[in-house]
Amino acid sequence: MTSPTATAVAHARERAREHYVGGGKLMIDRAQNLLVGATFAGSGTADLVHQATTTIVGGVPASVLWHVVPNYLTRSEV
Repeated sequence: MTSPTATAVAHARERAREHYVGGGKLMIDRAQNLLVGATFAGSGTADLVHQATTTIVGGVPASVLWHVVPNYLTRSEV
């Protein structure tokens, strides 16, 4: 059974895809499992730039990032 929250997020993602123009690229050092670069284009990407910068400077491994959940969803995270 799908939770109401998961359903709402899925609908928000679909609506965002219909009206969004932009994209992003990540550069990952697979040997160390670290994000080493990121580029984003489009409106509402400032929070992604901040998160990528924090991840790169902090040296947070991808295996740890997989478990990070934002405290609220922004348009760029949907």
